[in-house]
Amino acid sequence: MIYLTANHHDDFRPVVIYYKSKGLDTLYESNGSVVFPPEGNFLAVGFGFHHYKHEMDTSLIYSLIEAGAGIVYICDELPSNYILHDNIIYIKTGFNWFSHLLFKNPQVFKAVFHNNTRDGIKYATAFSQFSGYRIPIIEDISHISKIKNITTQLKRTKKFLIETFDGIGDILMSLPSAYTLHKQGWKISYFVHPNRASIFDNLEFINKVYTNREEIPIYLFSKHIILTHRLSTYSLSFNQQHRIYSTAYLCGLSKEELLIHKPIIKLSEDEKKWALDFVKDYKNTVGICWSSYGTNRSYFRDYTQQLINLLTKKKFGCLTYTPIILSGESNQFPFKGAIDMSGKTTLRQLFALVWALDYIITVDTGVLHIAGAFDKPTIALMGPIPAEWRCSTYKNCIPLEPKVACYKHCWDCQAIEPSKRMCRTYESYCLRTIKPNEIYNTLRKLKKYV
Repeated sequence: MIYLTANHHDDFRPVVIYYKSKGLDTLYESNGSVVFPPEGNFLAVGFGFHHYKHEMDTSLIYSLIEAGAGIVYICDELPSNYILHDNIIYIKTGFNWFSHLLFKNPQVFKAVFHNNTRDGIKYATAFSQFSGYRIPIIEDISHISKIKNITTQLKRTKKFLIETFDGIGDILMSLPSAYTLHKQGWKISYFVHPNRASIFDNLEFINKVYTNREEIPIYLFSKHIILTHRLSTYSLSFNQQHRIYSTAYLCGLSKEELLIHKPIIKLSEDEKKWALDFVKDYKNTVGICWSSYGTNRSYFRDYTQQLINLLTKKKFGCLTYTPIILSGESNQFPFKGAIDMSGKTTLRQLFALVWALDYIITVDTGVLHIAGAFDKPTIALMGPIPAEWRCSTYKNCIPLEPKVACYKHCWDCQAIEPSKRMCRTYESYCLRTIKPNEIYNTLRKLKKYV
């Protein structure tokens, strides 16, 4: 589908969409903010300014159709020499929305063209640039070879781009979908923030990782899925499940199709050696990740210190543990009795360290999903999001859930009235109900995963 920015708030001058009538040589009109794409192997968008009796460049249009393009033609008014064809639809905008900003999802288009007018050229040029992607401009018939090249490459290789600027855990939870799509014959690429690129190291099913929008030849991708900010609205039914499955849904997969149901991390031998060298002098190592980007999912400093005290206190006949604090950010006030690795590792070293440790205790954050990738014996301290939606597919993970009535109905404070929240007077109240003693007693029952 193609989504318009117009027709939401522009009631006085709404755009009009013209489709070819089935079986009839006429156009029919439609209004709305959603456009059904025309037929064709891929989409091209044209900007045609037609005031003052300017006409369509019909020879260019027919050449595009012959090359396999489905055309969405933006025009200030319907041209007198419009073409009736299943491969072209028209969006009449008037002056108000004759703009490169008309579309919410401009990345669906593989090429842009214009009629030879000042405004047509201006907006076609702006469209090719404003999204940041490399969208080629078809100036005239001599450039049709660009379109034929696109058609050839799209048929030759199935390329799938996953764009996500969400957290480390979210990216890790998308990898089962990427792996499954790869096995179905797709070449999978990612577009992520530069500091997330190393997540994909050593993953042979990832074709390429982009960190700069301008480097992406978007017109060569058959499919492009944007995951950013789409997975945390829990009123949407597809998000009311493990995020691995929510991501699969957005990628066009069912949970039954997935070939793997946990994150995928592949360490190099050097990374493993670094981690094993680090832990070799310690026994019963326990990685503790107590903080999360979301403060309502972070544990408390005083409780964390109490937990460390329990882990390190020597008792006759009981194990003592080596607590190691894990976090991507430096800890300004280190805990007593623990080895603090907060902010002291690269992302890959963090992966390796989690792999090498004996146990993990973590809040609902990226470390939970790193541990899930390695089947690491894990205790997950759940906040306001149900454990089923976070770690239900992780083999050796035991979630400790809040003992508050609102927990199952909270959905990260999205589904419960403020007056009914236990946290209304004390932030992260639900995590206060998970006591250090409960964590310690649960840990003592865990067995190391070999």
